[in-house]
Amino acid sequence: MENSVSSTNALGSDVPSDKIIVHLVEGYRTVIVDDQVKFRSVITSITERLTKQYFERERQEGSTVSDDNIYGWIFGICWNCNGRKVWIHPETSHGDFLRKFNPYSTANQQGRLELLVRYYPDDFVDVHKRHRIIFTLMYKQVLYEYLKTDNVPPELAIKLAGLEIRRKYPQLNHKAAKLIASAIEDDTFKTLFPEKVLLQFKLRDLRRQVVKQFQQMDEKASSDAVIEFLNLVKKHLFCFEREHYAVRLHESFPIATTLMVGPNSCQISYGSQTGHNLTLLARFEHVVRIEPITEPNLQLLLYVEGSNEPLYINCSSEDELENLADLIDGYVRGSRDVPDGSVIVSSKSRQLPDIPAPSFESLSNIPQTYMPQNPAPTQSRFIPKSLESDDDYATIVDPVEEKSIDPSFELDRSKIELLREIGQERWRNKEVF
Repeated sequence: MENSVSSTNALGSDVPSDKIIVHLVEGYRTVIVDDQVKFRSVITSITERLTKQYFERERQEGSTVSDDNIYGWIFGICWNCNGRKVWIHPETSHGDFLRKFNPYSTANQQGRLELLVRYYPDDFVDVHKRHRIIFTLMYKQVLYEYLKTDNVPPELAIKLAGLEIRRKYPQLNHKAAKLIASAIEDDTFKTLFPEKVLLQFKLRDLRRQVVKQFQQMDEKASSDAVIEFLNLVKKHLFCFEREHYAVRLHESFPIATTLMVGPNSCQISYGSQTGHNLTLLARFEHVVRIEPITEPNLQLLLYVEGSNEPLYINCSSEDELENLADLIDGYVRGSRDVPDGSVIVSSKSRQLPDIPAPSFESLSNIPQTYMPQNPAPTQSRFIPKSLESDDDYATIVDPVEEKSIDPSFELDRSKIELLREIGQERWRNKEVF
């Protein structure tokens, strides 16, 4: 990661701060942070600056864009280093990020922070009309992903190139298309096509086909061109709105499947990667709690309104677990009127609560047969600070099963006192506390 710059913060205090570099799809932005600054503030700082900056420019040109930042929630920041890509939750502080990833170490010098669209909105049109810079970042992110795609049909690549030219040259008419297309330098023209297409065809032939395609296009505005570009990519190449995870569902008998998370009808579903015949597991607005578990297995527990049991999602790595939790949590935020906060419950492992200390009365009522015969002189009957315990289990004898139980595992019900309920679960037809 780029070297930090130590300084004092804007308030003039002695709290050390860093100047971090956050890369966009094009260019980068710098933000001054200290250990307590959360990445939510970093995202807001960058998106608000961009929105204000382009609002002034667009307003001078008579556009109806808005200067609010209601779509700032669609962005996330990821740590990209040596092939490892981990999304940083907005509630993570800069100090926690430094401790977890150690970005200034020699091994992580090539790592960088990237601001990308992660939580796609349901409607592209409103974003394009009123929040042009936000839409442009989203569009170019899809464009660059498309340029890295293999096996793009040549006719589709030519049509997409024509739409991209329309976006770049919104005033270009059909008669001038040939002149502009021939005037585009080779290096610039190459940026319109994936590498595999450039290897299959000569640039001269591609130019001729693009001019022909452009002349056949309707006199559509650049706004219509970019929407059509996104729809064609989504329909024929890849659904950029959705993320896919190879997971195993359920707890006792995990079933391997592909989990998909995205807007509109997808939500949280599973099925084939083609997106057909999806089975909906939950809608974002119904998720009330997300609990990542790392021990003994890597599991993501989703608690959904109207369901008595959580949804178990078994992951293959801790990075995958964190990325999936952040993804669902981001869409949950976006489903609210105020896209803020988090429903993730930090829990490294599922553990029972501490065994409660007994009351003085319960200690006093222990039968003499269970008391030590020769207590040590310093032994006190006051409430102990801690009690030794283990994880062994014993069976409480049911009279019906009395003959089938080994007596060494029996507990006398009359000798058991419930001090505090630490949880409950159903086992067959019984409530277990």
